[in-house]
Amino acid sequence: MDMMLLIQMVIAAVSGAVLYTIIGIAPGTDETAVLAPVTLVLVLAGLEPIVILTFFISAIVAKKLTDSIPVAIAGIPGGVMSAPMVDHAMVLKKHGMPDVSIRKMASGSVIGTIIGVPLSLLLAGMIAPWGNQITQYSDQIFFAGAVFLALMTRNRWLALISIVLFALLVQGLRELYWGLGIVPEDTTVFTSFFLGITIGPVILKLFELLNIDIRNAMPRETRCLVMIKKKLK
Repeated sequence: MDMMLLIQMVIAAVSGAVLYTIIGIAPGTDETAVLAPVTLVLVLAGLEPIVILTFFISAIVAKKLTDSIPVAIAGIPGGVMSAPMVDHAMVLKKHGMPDVSIRKMASGSVIGTIIGVPLSLLLAGMIAPWGNQITQYSDQIFFAGAVFLALMTRNRWLALISIVLFALLVQGLRELYWGLGIVPEDTTVFTSFFLGITIGPVILKLFELLNIDIRNAMPRETRCLVMIKKKLK
């Protein structure tokens, strides 16, 4: 391996770990919202794919190790994957043991990383030879996945209808761009579905806060008391 490339990988790994350790501590920092834009900047900068992969893995591991802190302390998930831990963390916080929940969740993240990263790279290497064939059917695969997720929800018929409505919205935006001459007609207009998932609820909540009745109905606490259990020597 080229020494310059190795140095870039080390710098990318250290930068990703330091940056997303800090970001992971902040509550509500979803993985897609804070990681995808920075990774996209590195791609547009023309860095080698191995350097980008090194940064991404370092960043996501650091993020997953630290996003348990806002869950345990404030009950606010630091990402989508930590949201299921909120109820359990609040129980431990109520009994003055948020340090226990932080250690348990961080340990789970370490174990998941040790298992998940090598397994993901192994599966990626196995699937890579069939990449071109899979790409030809990517639209059908994603559509089948969306239908499967819709059928797993409680309001499955409403979820299925929303798939059609969302498809019409995306296609309408494409026709709008083409019709106004913003992009050539032979250019594919990409809509980030994952960023929409992240930004959509935030926009909805901001509009809800404009309603005075919803604001008045929100629970309020004058003071938040956090108790940490002392270790016995």
